[in-house]
Amino acid sequence: GTWPTPGEEVARRLETSVLGGRPGDFVRELERALGISRTLAERIVNDLGGEPLVVAARALAVPAPVLQRILLFVNPAIGHSVRRVYALSALYQEVSLAAALRLVAAWREAEPA
Repeated sequence: GTWPTPGEEVARRLETSVLGGRPGDFVRELERALGISRTLAERIVNDLGGEPLVVAARALAVPAPVLQRILLFVNPAIGHSVRRVYALSALYQEVSLAAALRLVAAWREAEPA
């Protein structure tokens, strides 16, 4: 399939939905942008560790500062721990775009939208 064209528009919509307290919109945007199922998008958002969200953000080329703001608000389990947010931000820098895209492709195959 074709990769979504990510860019600032998707990042902006993701951030706006989180900061606006609209988790449902955030899940739908993730689902649409990555071409994944609703169930998988919800699992990514609700993952207590936050790593899947970092991979998703990397695949969508979400800028690091935007990811940090998303992490602070999207999931209380992550946002309450400044150390966790920093660790996930560091992980974001380490994960290559190619690796993130491969992981997302594997997610899609495992659970088609």
